[in-house]
Amino acid sequence: MIPYRDGWLLNEISANTIYKYSPDAGLIPFIVRKPSVQTMNPEIFLFPNVMTDRYYFMQTAKKDFDFKMDSDVERTDLMYDKETNKIFRVTIYNADLNEEDNPVIMIAKYKKW
Repeated sequence: MIPYRDGWLLNEISANTIYKYSPDAGLIPFIVRKPSVQTMNPEIFLFPNVMTDRYYFMQTAKKDFDFKMDSDVERTDLMYDKETNKIFRVTIYNADLNEEDNPVIMIAKYKKW
């Protein structure tokens, strides 16, 4: 589940559709995959990451793990541009999106003049 605007994006990696759920509209299709993940060999899973009004940043992961080599799963970073209706392969330079162990809360107050 990923927060998106007034609701959530729901993703099941073996499904072909990522759904958006909101209290007002309920469950509606958000992204429909073509070709179907079930027709791929090996399967390639799609994971949405960051969604803006114009760009959708996503990642694919290939279901191809070599236990003997202990290699990582092959991943590809993608960006979908809603205005041009095109998908681009991108390079994420600061890919550290993991939560911090020690979150910091900052309180900012405006100074009165």
